[in-house]
Amino acid sequence: MRVEFNHGRALILPFTEEKDKPEVNPKESLHIHNKVFGFFLHLAGKAERMKDENGKVFYATKKIPKAGIKTHNVVAGFLLSWVGKAEKFHDGLRDKDFYVDTQSAIKWLKRHGINNPTPIEPYGDNVGLLFRSPWKKVGEAVKKALEIEDLTKIIRDNPADPRTHYFILQRGYLFANHGNFEKANEDFNHAFEISKNDQEKSEALQYRAECFTKEGTQNSLEKAVEDYTTLHAMDPKGIYMRYYGTTPLEQRAAVYEKMGKTDLAIKDLTEIVENPNLQGNSGIKGVLLNRGDLYYKRGGGNTYSLAIADYQKAGFHWGAAKLYAEMEDYPAAQAELRKIKDPSPADKDFLKRIDKLVKNEQKKTPEDYKKIGNHRMAAELYEESRNYSAALEELKKIKKLSRSDKAFLERIEHLVKAESYVDKKDYSTALEELRKIKKPSYADKAFMERIEKLVKTA
Repeated sequence: MRVEFNHGRALILPFTEEKDKPEVNPKESLHIHNKVFGFFLHLAGKAERMKDENGKVFYATKKIPKAGIKTHNVVAGFLLSWVGKAEKFHDGLRDKDFYVDTQSAIKWLKRHGINNPTPIEPYGDNVGLLFRSPWKKVGEAVKKALEIEDLTKIIRDNPADPRTHYFILQRGYLFANHGNFEKANEDFNHAFEISKNDQEKSEALQYRAECFTKEGTQNSLEKAVEDYTTLHAMDPKGIYMRYYGTTPLEQRAAVYEKMGKTDLAIKDLTEIVENPNLQGNSGIKGVLLNRGDLYYKRGGGNTYSLAIADYQKAGFHWGAAKLYAEMEDYPAAQAELRKIKDPSPADKDFLKRIDKLVKNEQKKTPEDYKKIGNHRMAAELYEESRNYSAALEELKKIKKLSRSDKAFLERIEHLVKAESYVDKKDYSTALEELRKIKKPSYADKAFMERIEKLVKTA
């Protein structure tokens, strides 16, 4: 990084001083001083004597926009870097480290088109940056601003270069990754307009759709759906897709999921499963896994069974076992886990827990556990048999509740209250109580569905 220093400011090259100065809002261009301090500044020639609309005298100093980024000396910079107020940079020309003010650097970044100084690129070396301390991200963003400036110069000076389309997309990608969606879309629109073939058009649409998706507003997500719909008409098998093996319908389904339109997402994925002509190079395993996840999230009716079927077809035995366990079909969960060829330590631990549940289901009763003072297990067996009052009674006998015990107790209390409201035929209040359960089990969801039907018919 090449840097020039002037009066406590660092000018990052190739940005010139003129290009680097911030625009000053006329309303914010004056710094107002109190009368006493302003009077002495005026005598020293440092402030101007002015009058407002009512003829009242005041003293002010004009704010002069400064180029570059504010810097700190080595001692102050080192100390401030520990609390995220400064960051160490390196001057490549002099082979010397220096410290810049973090907030000043963020303002500098915004002047040059980077609204969010956090790298959010999903792949490549920048993945690790997501886990670094906040001020480390600013330095990486400054490098990206320099890349943007370099690309801008290349695009401006070489409009006839056959790689211009690619450079414009790359600049738009950098803008999008740092929160400047307006400039990103300007680049993607420009790239689409100068596209010479279907592949270039497809690339521009993909970048734009990804930008709309990342922006995340309802309006932008709808635009992303429109772009993926256009891509589907152009390239249904995803020959030109940036991410190898995916198709436009898969990407559109992901956007529908983000919009909360689960049924439309499932419809798109089902269309791919049923039509080989719409399947990408990677086949349908990923599609089945995604559809299984959507069935699981949607819940209700037979969606757990549909999710399990998709997981089984995709060979995702752990996912199928998890759903069987939630449905309290422990033998089926056990059978799925035993199909895993190279089980991980987590798989083995899961199987051990399921093995115990299968044995408990076959041999133990709540009374067995009550005799040995294991109130948690007694409560779990009562809960499995839907005897929530007895389960609550057992949980209240535990002297020192763990975090898990407290969560279990809270859930059972909601179920007991809901049952009491059902007995009174107060189905609406029962449903409200059930909706307070933070992590409902399969049985809880089934109970909730039954009450929802009663509310509708009441």
